[in-house]
Amino acid sequence: MERLRELRLELGLKQKDIAEVIGVDRTTYVKYETGSSEPNVDIIKKLATFFKTTTDYILGKSDIRSLPDEIAEMPAAFHNGAFDGLDKDDLDFLSTVADGLREKKKKREGV
Repeated sequence: MERLRELRLELGLKQKDIAEVIGVDRTTYVKYETGSSEPNVDIIKKLATFFKTTTDYILGKSDIRSLPDEIAEMPAAFHNGAFDGLDKDDLDFLSTVADGLREKKKKREGV
């Protein structure tokens, strides 16, 4: 999971810092970064939340690092990973839909 190292270094953090945040030993986190051990689903979700990225990005299934702000701000219970695995065109479409819904709401409220 080479992306974990990349994300961590971008924030200037040490492995022990991330380990503390997600509730594992530093040695366990090192294994995640080196690929000698795979984190479970709950840990992957914690990592994605901490790094503000998608689980698919962390897993290397997508090159899209984050969802459009409109979608990312939705309560997690609403989308619960439903947008993971979408490509850029899909995310752009959803962002356009969100923009349209916001405009419709503004007109309805007379803003």
